[in-house]
Amino acid sequence: MSRISSLAQSLAAWSSATDRRAEVLLDDVLHGRRPCYVLGRNEHSAWMVRRLDVQGVIDDFVDTPGDWRGVRVVRSAQLAPGAVVLNAVLHKRPHTARAKLAQLPGRPELLDYAHCMRIDPERFPALPFVQEARDLLDSRGQELETLASRLADAESARCLQDVFLYRLTGDPDFTTCYSLSCQRQYFDIDLGLPEDRAVFVDGGAYCGETTEEFCRLHPGYGAVHVFEPNAASMQVARNRLRDLRDIHFHSCALGERRSQLHFDGSAANASRISEEGSSVIEVAALDEMLSGHAHLLKYDLEGYEVRALEGARKLISRWHPALAICVYHRAADFVDVPAKVLDMHPDYTLRMRHYTEGWEETVLYCTP
Repeated sequence: MSRISSLAQSLAAWSSATDRRAEVLLDDVLHGRRPCYVLGRNEHSAWMVRRLDVQGVIDDFVDTPGDWRGVRVVRSAQLAPGAVVLNAVLHKRPHTARAKLAQLPGRPELLDYAHCMRIDPERFPALPFVQEARDLLDSRGQELETLASRLADAESARCLQDVFLYRLTGDPDFTTCYSLSCQRQYFDIDLGLPEDRAVFVDGGAYCGETTEEFCRLHPGYGAVHVFEPNAASMQVARNRLRDLRDIHFHSCALGERRSQLHFDGSAANASRISEEGSSVIEVAALDEMLSGHAHLLKYDLEGYEVRALEGARKLISRWHPALAICVYHRAADFVDVPAKVLDMHPDYTLRMRHYTEGWEETVLYCTP
């Protein structure tokens, strides 16, 4: 059986499974027999509060009480007796959030939104990231199969299986063997870099942490090119890296060609190119910015990775640098990124690793 057929069968089995405990909890919530709260304030919790009669949104880090999306913000210690909590912490730490809830006085019951989707899909439609993954499996399953067949090791195959089952269901049970481990991200495998004079391109550098780690791991490096369009983040990166040598700062985004685009810089490390953005940034192709060799390209570009790869076509086709490319921003990136890379150099070896408990931070490594 192919890995993708296995994915579809696993999704079907998950969808048809019965969870009597979750059914009872949801029925109690829907009929007002137990108070319901949502843990976390993000797009997932906003989706949930529109579909349930929620007594409050839990945020233990809020400075002052108030309302959010028309719902009261509370601390976990303020939960009413018999509370049921929906976990909206799905990006990076769903298991940590679960464990925190289990330690609260009275041990409130946990009801994942994934359970609601499975029990009553009409009342509780798939979360956007879940629907996106399901649409990809339906429309481009063969391309996912191609990716699965090109992955070079068993850990990569397991990673694709686990992460996609999480994305197809929203159920954290599929990612229990993963942890938040961002320090290893981008340098988790042998990239075949030279011991000395390696040139690193940090695309989407944010505050410079990845460049700092590269320089620590490769003290004999040749140069680093830091690309970051968010002015505030770039200033933090300059301060962080000021004592390191041969760091070249580029206050622009990477894309397929030179242009200007709207940018939303309000979301810190998730700032991105967006039509709704209030600022305008410069975009450049790496082929225009770098005249020589590069040994490693790292791209974390909030969904702009494929276009930025096209803008590095000459460099990649000629020099075959190692690549560490984020593929988690859009479900389609799981097939579009490797397709773009292999179009430029079909002999790349592909591996995949994942660095959170949730659906964020999946990296495709490509080594020549």
